[in-house]
Amino acid sequence: MQKQRATKTIVLGCLLVGMLAGAAAAQVVEAIFRVQFLNTSLFTIHADQQAAFHVSLEDRQGGLPARVSLRLVDPAGKTVAGHDAVLRAGESTTLRHAGPGVFRAHAQLVDGSPLDLIARRQFHGSVEVINVVTGEIRPTCSFDPWGNPPGR
Repeated sequence: MQKQRATKTIVLGCLLVGMLAGAAAAQVVEAIFRVQFLNTSLFTIHADQQAAFHVSLEDRQGGLPARVSLRLVDPAGKTVAGHDAVLRAGESTTLRHAGPGVFRAHAQLVDGSPLDLIARRQFHGSVEVINVVTGEIRPTCSFDPWGNPPGR
């Protein structure tokens, strides 16, 4: 009887330790990979236009690369265009999509260097609407991680 109780206690203890270790590992993974987002409000693209959604990584040379997932989303929340890329310091990537329609731009940035506290490591995004007939470029709302108006 004592032996069974001791065995059950050991098994339960091992399960508890395993669960705690799993939770701690999840916290470590979250700390290793910082996830950031860039979003715009809705903007309109006419039939003779296309959107160019740009994301850039500003960092010192030799900084770790970051994974970027760019999406254009319609007002119902459906992804209508997407592009994934890996950016190194100073690099940019662009997602292009032809109109017509109303869209918002969304980027998810998975940064593998949260311990690198250099203020220069920043992500920047912009959206341009380009008239494919005339070549005229119309900038749209800029991204602002603090929620302030773009101030154009």
